[in-house]
Amino acid sequence: MKYFLLILHLALLPLTGQENELTLERKKLIILPADSGPESMGQKITNIVSGEAVQLGRFDIIDRSHLEAILEEQKLHLSGLIDENQVVEIGEMAAAEEALFIKIIAYNQKGVPPKEKVKKKEKDEEDDSLFEWIVKETVTAVIDEKLEGVERYPYNIQTTIQAEVRLINIKTGKSKHSFKLYGHYTGGTKAESFTRALRSMRWQIRTKLKTLYILSSEIVELNGKEITILSGKNLGLRKGAIFEIASNDRKKTYKGKSITIPGKPRGLARITEVGPDASIAKIVRKWRPIKEGNKAYEIISSPSVNELAFSYNESPGMQMMIQHWINPFAPFSMSVSGQIGTFTDSRNETTGQFGFGFGFGYKLFQLGPIGNALRFHIPIDFALKSDDADHLASATILSPMIGWETSILIGKSKDLVISVFTIPKSTFGEWTYTEQSDSDSEESTTVDAFWNGEAPTVDLTGLFLSVGIRFINIR
Repeated sequence: MKYFLLILHLALLPLTGQENELTLERKKLIILPADSGPESMGQKITNIVSGEAVQLGRFDIIDRSHLEAILEEQKLHLSGLIDENQVVEIGEMAAAEEALFIKIIAYNQKGVPPKEKVKKKEKDEEDDSLFEWIVKETVTAVIDEKLEGVERYPYNIQTTIQAEVRLINIKTGKSKHSFKLYGHYTGGTKAESFTRALRSMRWQIRTKLKTLYILSSEIVELNGKEITILSGKNLGLRKGAIFEIASNDRKKTYKGKSITIPGKPRGLARITEVGPDASIAKIVRKWRPIKEGNKAYEIISSPSVNELAFSYNESPGMQMMIQHWINPFAPFSMSVSGQIGTFTDSRNETTGQFGFGFGFGYKLFQLGPIGNALRFHIPIDFALKSDDADHLASATILSPMIGWETSILIGKSKDLVISVFTIPKSTFGEWTYTEQSDSDSEESTTVDAFWNGEAPTVDLTGLFLSVGIRFINIR
């Protein structure tokens, strides 16, 4: 029944009069460098762009051997410089819709002194007298003159690459879009540095290519929290991709002019199963009703999720935590955090605390706008306190916690989060402080803190209650 509805919907698409365009087929694309020799910089970047475009699966890249056959037949060649007019001509011959024209703006390789050598030189200059400094500068100038044109740091090469990629409409010859690519790396020989610089450009290329052809789909079936959309392996769709669901755009005539009013966002869905030309997604966030016929737009960068929470511990103690979630809409997620607060120690005095941590979460079930999850968090805290000799001492606190989290959707981009954790065991380290070895040395040593009687301790064993706001940034 599901596939019958899908086939029926596809058959009726041309008759629906729908204003929103759907992504139903790959975009034909030809990619050409401005300097097209086989060993040219432009060709190397072109190969990377072409490879990433093929991996994305949403472009039909004109095969280079096919293109060369076309050019040979037309008595043209992929050699020398290619300008934008030739790109249009070549694209028309290859039956492409659009062309990517890649141009190198800047490329430079030079040896630079290693950081250790720079730091040593700066330190030596601080210690030198005026006469010593003059002598060194004179000798350096003579050496520089003698070694002019010779690479002095052949194993610490700094490579910088800047390129421009322009998307050209074959029919009109006009630029539709452009973006810059930057590659930078310092270290190794020229070949190694160059390879690393190119590698650093790959993630930029992949993201930029996605923005050239964002997938636009439609919900053809709704079954509880699962939806079926018109995108699949035929467009390079992968498991875990996030789509924003929205109502259809509306056409309206205002003062004799036809305008398009964008549809309202309704929720987020995560792809769980990918088929040949249709996929199943799970609704992971919903702030308006979702129904069949709603649009689904690919989100290029996964939404970022951050949380600000205030906690209370039985010790007693209070803490403020900032948390960033990684892969937040998957069943399993991970977080990194930073925290600051105070606790009451065994002397019944206030002890300052700061630290960082990481955690894991597993989503259990969702009841409408209320989500429930199991959380495991490992904070690494540092207690701060002046010892009895007025030294600022610190000690490490390890207090793994496990608990239950309930999140309540209070808007498109906000959740109220209430968590209850239990800390089965809290480990408190030794108090220490640092002091300089002597007044003329930058070296320092770690010394045990001084206490009259027993050293204070902090025991965090028990319950930990946390209330916070989670912010979802959908880009």
